[in-house]
Amino acid sequence: LSLSLSLLLSSPPLIYADNFFFRAERANILSESNNDNDSGNRTSFEDIGRIIGQRWRNIEETELAEYKRMAKEDNERYRDQMKTFYK
Repeated sequence: LSLSLSLLLSSPPLIYADNFFFRAERANILSESNNDNDSGNRTSFEDIGRIIGQRWRNIEETELAEYKRMAKEDNERYRDQMKTFYK
C-alpha cells in the first residue's frame, strides 16, 4: 500500500457532535448502571440508546456548544488527513 492510502485506512473517521455525546453518555450510563445494579443485570444497548436520545434532546446549550467544538476540531483533523491523502 502507498503511504497515503495506509494513512487513510488507519485514520479514524469523521466524528460528529452527537457521536462525542454518545460516547461520553454511554460511559456515564454504564458507570451509573454498575453502581445502582447489584444484581449483575446489565443495561441493554436499546435502553442505553433510548436514554442517550432523551438526554440529547434535552442537552443544555453550553454543553452542546462544547460537543460542537469537539466535532469542529475533529473535522479539521479529518480535512488535514484528506489533503494529505489526495496530494
